[in-house]
Amino acid sequence: MEGKKEEKRKAIIIPKNKSNDIRNTARH
Repeated sequence: MEGKKEEKRKAIIIPKNKSNDIRNTARH
């Protein structure tokens, strides 16, 4: 059960970081 929760959290965090990278590159 714990492992599945970790996986879900990771899946949510990764897209957020990607959108941040896109915003940062757009600023430059």
